[in-house]
Formats: sequence, C-alpha cells, structure tokens
Amino acid sequence: MKTDYVMTNKSVIEQSIELDQGLFSRVKQIPGLISSQYDQSKMDDKARFVFVVSPQDFYRNDDFINVHERGSSNRDKGKTSWKIDHNKHMCKHEGTAPDKDFINRFSNYSKTGKRLGGNPRCYEHKQKNENCCIDAKNKENKLMCDDHNGWDCCGMILTAKISQFPKAVSKDEIIMGALCTNESDKELIEELSQW
Repeated sequence: MKTDYVMTNKSVIEQSIELDQGLFSRVKQIPGLISSQYDQSKMDDKARFVFVVSPQDFYRNDDFINVHERGSSNRDKGKTSWKIDHNKHMCKHEGTAPDKDFINRFSNYSKTGKRLGGNPRCYEHKQKNENCCIDAKNKENKLMCDDHNGWDCCGMILTAKISQFPKAVSKDEIIMGALCTNESDKELIEELSQW
C-alpha cells in the first residue's frame, strides 16, 4: 500500500532492521570494494550497489560494516566468480529513500571511460525527445532532467550477480549512499548464508 510518507536513509535502516530484510546502498568507488581493487579506469564517482545483510551493524561501535558488492547486470564479464543471481527491484518500490542530489554526486561513463555527465538514479523514467532532458544534457551535462532522472527510484532495473564474499568498508560511506530496502531481499540473505 502506497503512502505519502517519505523515506529517509535513517528510516530505511530502521525498516530493514525491523523487517529483517537487509538494505542496498548505492555508493561511489570506496576502499575495500572488489571493483575498487580492479577498476583500472578509476571512475571514482561511478555508482555501485552494495548489500548490507545486517543493518543493525550500523549501531555497533565500529567504523566498518560488511557489504556484498553487486554488479550492474549479468553481462558483467569481471564478475564471473560471483555465484549469486539477484533479481531486480520494481521501479519506485516502497522502502526507497528519495535522493534528488544523486545525479550531481554520481557520474555516468562510456565503455572507454569517458565521462558522459551526471548519472540518473534510474533510466526507466527517461522521456524520449523531451526538451527538458535535452536541455539538461546540453546546459548542465546531465543525462536527464531533474523531473525524469529517477531520483525517487532505487534504479536496480536489471538482474545481476552479487559477490558471495563480504568486504569491510567504511560505515559512513554506506550511510551517505542512496538507500533502499525491499522485502524480496530476504531470499538474498538466505542465499548468502549458504556461503
């Protein structure tokens, strides 16, 4: 049931603990992530999904938290050792903290590593041939305008592989990311517990 209640990062954490379903954060390249070790292009502000199995760890007296890194699609060639398939999330699902500044914090890159502009949070909301998105690209170096860049959607629109091996990363970096929690991820927690 949809409500007018707006999620915040804190409320996403609290809901994920209450419902025991983990949470995802979209973060920049941060020390400790698998992609940070092997990414030769050093696209520091490219968005990456990470999964926190135990969000209650945010309240531990520790600077680090364990996360499982997620690829962007099953076509990621560098993720062949990752054993778990993770289904996409529905667009604009409940449990997503809106983030209007996402497109200003993250960048989109071509396959050759060329920066293409501000990265939309979700591509599913792009309006083809709309002047607003064309103007945003030409005038602000953003791929989509503020009304159509998916700021209120988690953006996990493709099924992808997720690493079965947790990595310890900065807790503050995860909290500052774009957060969402989804009931379907209870299955992911069960799969990860097998490793």
